[in-house]
Amino acid sequence: MTKKLSSTISIILSILCILIITWINAKIANRYLSSDGKTQALFGIVETLSFSYKYWLIGLSIVSIITAILGKRKNEGKQIFWISITLGIISTIIIFTPIWRLMI
Repeated sequence: MTKKLSSTISIILSILCILIITWINAKIANRYLSSDGKTQALFGIVETLSFSYKYWLIGLSIVSIITAILGKRKNEGKQIFWISITLGIISTIIIFTPIWRLMI
């Protein structure tokens, strides 16, 4: 485990970021479902103003990708590198996609 410490940290950070973003998107979906028709029509503004803190998680995602690259430089293994870099990219993409729309 200590031999693959960087990649393991990268995987943990990516999964943590994905879980937090999923929780925030669930809160956005609940807010959307509890709002009336006029507010739903302009919900992009509400989402941007009320839930803009979710974009701060890009830092966590970038740290995850950097840690995965550092693990690759330490020759921690190809398979764990690809898993960690894939999860890092997924966590970066999921920050900017409105997955809350799939929850309504």
